[in-house]
Amino acid sequence: MSEAEALLLGRTLRSSPQESALEQGWLLPEMEQRFGYSLEQLARRFDRSMSWVSRRLALVELLPESIQQQVCEATLGAQLAMKYLVPVARVNVEDGARMAAAFIRYRCDVRHNMLGFLQHACDLAFAHSLRLQFQSSRLALSI
Repeated sequence: MSEAEALLLGRTLRSSPQESALEQGWLLPEMEQRFGYSLEQLARRFDRSMSWVSRRLALVELLPESIQQQVCEATLGAQLAMKYLVPVARVNVEDGARMAAAFIRYRCDVRHNMLGFLQHACDLAFAHSLRLQFQSSRLALSI
């Protein structure tokens, strides 16, 4: 039995239904780097899709430690982080951190509160836009 197979067998014997996306994500880069597995090989080994592998890799490779810690503490859901924060962090890590803070503040999760959060964000953007319009019209009147 190869070392890679032994590592996977050990994971299988220890794994429980409670294994988190982060725990899965921490194992994948190890398998990728240490044993040279491709995403396709990892997907086959874990009996998952390449998308599943890619999302978990992104969770641990793209998101900063602070956000990973929040996922670990369950103040942020792993699904929420993978679906919304990873794409933002790919572009700008600081924006991803700000977005994570907003998700925590408004207690967002993927299933229930995202619509409310997005509505709140639109309301804030609209209010900001109105404020800017008011200030520019006041400025124009004073000239």
